Amino acid sequence: MKSKLILYAGIVFLLAGLLLMHVLKFNTFGLSLIILGVLCKLAYIIIKMITKEYKPGYEMVLLFIGLLLFLGLRHFLPQPFSWIIATGGILLKVSFVILFIRKVRANRND
Repeated sequence: MKSKLILYAGIVFLLAGLLLMHVLKFNTFGLSLIILGVLCKLAYIIIKMITKEYKPGYEMVLLFIGLLLFLGLRHFLPQPFSWIIATGGILLKVSFVILFIRKVRANRND
């Protein structure tokens, strides 16, 4: 249960950071919360790997490409294209989450 609290805290930090950055224009504090949220979610994945509940596979590629698209490339492209790239990054990250959950549940049932 403690590891799920880390995951939920990461999601809250991430959403709060996005809200602060894009709605209230608190860029520095918002970015700090986003980074804290990502670190919490990374800690959750590492905990699952240490406890042998999750064995990383090809879905990690989806996560890294999704993060690269969402965080990196959208800042270098013209504005109309940046949101298309960011949306693709989000879809890849959601795909990772779905595959991650399926793998963890499959390992729990074995």
